Amino acid sequence: PARSSGHAETIACGWTRVNGAPPRGRDAMVSAMSDESQPQHKPDAVAEGGSGGKPERHGPPPTPFDHPLFLPALLVAGMLWFGYDGWINQDPDMLEHQEFNRYGFGALTIAAAWFGWKGWREWQEERAARDESAAG
Repeated sequence: PARSSGHAETIACGWTRVNGAPPRGRDAMVSAMSDESQPQHKPDAVAEGGSGGKPERHGPPPTPFDHPLFLPALLVAGMLWFGYDGWINQDPDMLEHQEFNRYGFGALTIAAAWFGWKGWREWQEERAARDESAAG
């Protein structure tokens, strides 16, 4: 939100600039959180109506870290590591850490199952929503 006095303009990061200075303190937080001060960037194809059936995308493009199954995959990798060190590895230097690795394996198994289930459900919901928007 802009102050009542002075000229206000919205800059690329979504802040409202008043008299050439970015907001500070409470004004910066309110401005950053305000939906109305966020610029809506539309790709040229979507703005011109030539979207080709693709839905309009807001914000930065997705990365592999945004996938709902990314965290469960990391947990399974850690689970395999702890499992190997807890039951398979017979290195004398690692045997003193065997109990820690077995408990870590159990904890990561529970976490991977929980977050895997939640991630799978979220992924299926996203796919269903994407298919529904493409069909309708």
